[in-house]
Amino acid sequence: MNQQTQYTKNQCIYDILQALPIRFDDFIYNLVHCHSYKTILYLWINTLYTKGKTPEDAIQLIYRVSF
Repeated sequence: MNQQTQYTKNQCIYDILQALPIRFDDFIYNLVHCHSYKTILYLWINTLYTKGKTPEDAIQLIYRVSF
């Protein structure tokens, strides 16, 4: 079974955000208000999910690039 099928898109995004030093509520608030960093981060997460990356792989890539 493909690991991507074990997660829904929303659960995958939530798992990734929980591993980052960002409060989920703050992230969503800033995303809705079009803060550029949060928008870019969301687009990265979405792209990595679309490419079939696991949440663990996505977290590692995001940490390498941004933190």
